[in-house]
Amino acid sequence: MTKKWVSLFSVICTVFFLFGSSSIYAESYYAGVTKPGSQYLGMTATITTPSKLPKLGTSGESAWVTNVTPSRDWIQTGIRFYSGYPGFTTYVEHTVNGAYGMQEIGTHLLSSSVKYMVQYGSDSKWHAYIGGYDKGSWSLGTNNNVQANAETHSTNTQMGPFQFTGVQYKNTSGVWKANDTAPRADSPYHVSKTDNSNYKVY
Repeated sequence: MTKKWVSLFSVICTVFFLFGSSSIYAESYYAGVTKPGSQYLGMTATITTPSKLPKLGTSGESAWVTNVTPSRDWIQTGIRFYSGYPGFTTYVEHTVNGAYGMQEIGTHLLSSSVKYMVQYGSDSKWHAYIGGYDKGSWSLGTNNNVQANAETHSTNTQMGPFQFTGVQYKNTSGVWKANDTAPRADSPYHVSKTDNSNYKVY
């Protein structure tokens, strides 16, 4: 999955820092939250899948939480669904010092909720968690940008819908706070919210 660096949501991300399995795509579309700045120590969200698999069109999709360093390295965890997949797959993906890695881990069932988290640990590494289980850690500095988004790579791909609930970020004091940044969506996608920490993207 690509990462959207700290900026306003753009309809088409054609910038050259597309990463990982998405590097074959010329564009990405996002819906969700990108926190401003790079002063955070974690991001978490419970992601709920739709009741049936979305129509992929010419692309796949994902829903995730991530950190992004000032040098544009990152650790991301969430769910992905691409052509040939029987359903949503959980994963951890990372780019560290420019080196890319992807681990697909398990299945996220339809109409079910799983908590995903990235956070800076006491061992001075960033960790990725799926359902409360630590799935890997990497050294990526301390304070980073954090995000909780869904992503597609073509406008004929149906996004979810995905429900993000309990979205929180960890501040520089190490305290978890309810997300206070309004979620946004690239056209043609949409977001509806109960509040800034509970929203649906579609």
